[in-house]
Amino acid sequence: TNEYETHYDILGVDKNDTIDIISKQYKKLILLYHPDKTDNQEYWQKFKDIQKAWEILRDDSSRKVYDASLLAQNNIAISGEVDLDDMNFNEDALTYSYPCRCGDEFKVLEDSLEKGVEIVQCPSCSFAIRLLYSSNNSNAD
Repeated sequence: TNEYETHYDILGVDKNDTIDIISKQYKKLILLYHPDKTDNQEYWQKFKDIQKAWEILRDDSSRKVYDASLLAQNNIAISGEVDLDDMNFNEDALTYSYPCRCGDEFKVLEDSLEKGVEIVQCPSCSFAIRLLYSSNNSNAD
């Protein structure tokens, strides 16, 4: 996949589409690119990308975290820098969080760190933080 390709791009849907529309498109693509249908390695990679995108977008809370991280990539004023080691890790949701001054939390999916996300925006206000971490050990304790 292209490093700038979003999960929405992979599924061929709009960011504002409903879960029903996204689900229908996912089912269509998963049948089209299913590994049992071809030996083409590019199809296998596309299949994995489609699965990964669906895993994030099908769940409302992980989709909100993902959407906030997308917003943060668009040249937003940075209100601070936070070391990943200072963030709280939720093993169930595979997310890192850090309190925002507004009372909400900055959240980032572990999966997003592997893709090199550096900026995380608060879902409730205009604040954003730059994450300080080494991308080769996102969950090093």
